[in-house]
Amino acid sequence: MSYPNDWKPTVKAAGSKRIGTRKSKPVDQTVYYLSSRQSNAKTFAANIRGHWKIENQLHWVRDAIFKEDLSPICHFQAVTNLSLLLTIAINLLRILGFRSITNAQTWLYGRLWRLAPYSE
Repeated sequence: MSYPNDWKPTVKAAGSKRIGTRKSKPVDQTVYYLSSRQSNAKTFAANIRGHWKIENQLHWVRDAIFKEDLSPICHFQAVTNLSLLLTIAINLLRILGFRSITNAQTWLYGRLWRLAPYSE
């Protein structure tokens, strides 16, 4: 592959060791990241944490709680609309102070009237 004279591809690699527990089971794993972004180790680590924060707070919730990946909806516009509505719902529940979307669903189940005071 040829590149313009003023640009050369640069790839940085980083490894991160994860040690802890998940569901009472010990976890000890090393994960690796590749990036072409120019940054120091501190910024690179902050970017990785930022990515996983989004993954854990939004994407995982959409799939594990709302079963988004199992949805039979396949038309592009319908998928886009559903995705937008789920994001709005998650954000509203977070604004209401729920860290757990499952707890929010339990609080709200059969009681949509509870949202009325927040609509003013």
